[in-house]
Amino acid sequence: MNMGFRRDIIKDINLEKYYKNSRKSFYFELFMAYYVIKKGFNVYKVLDINKAPVVWHLESHRDSLTRTGGFWGEFWLHYDRASMFFRLKKLDASVSLSAYLLASLATMRKRTLPRLLATLYAIFYNSIML
Repeated sequence: MNMGFRRDIIKDINLEKYYKNSRKSFYFELFMAYYVIKKGFNVYKVLDINKAPVVWHLESHRDSLTRTGGFWGEFWLHYDRASMFFRLKKLDASVSLSAYLLASLATMRKRTLPRLLATLYAIFYNSIML
């Protein structure tokens, strides 16, 4: 997903508070959208691409954040997925622990070992940080 935000709306967010241990910044836009809605602003989807703002992506000469592969690439990517529950909880979002746990189990159908370990690490690390 790609999203754009007005600078004045998000300039006061302390991202380090929420993404301090992040290695991939996965679901960053989803988190930012919730933050903006929580502050009382609207978000919208542009249906006509001819009216959409131009988005430029700055890239370094390395692999994409989600394509590093291997055990550790999968581990850190899933850690960020699993940590999203706790990040939203810090914003006082109404998130369900049972839905979080069921979704975590469902994602473990593939690449089970790194995802299981990442989920356990996310639960352990984030629960002591709350």
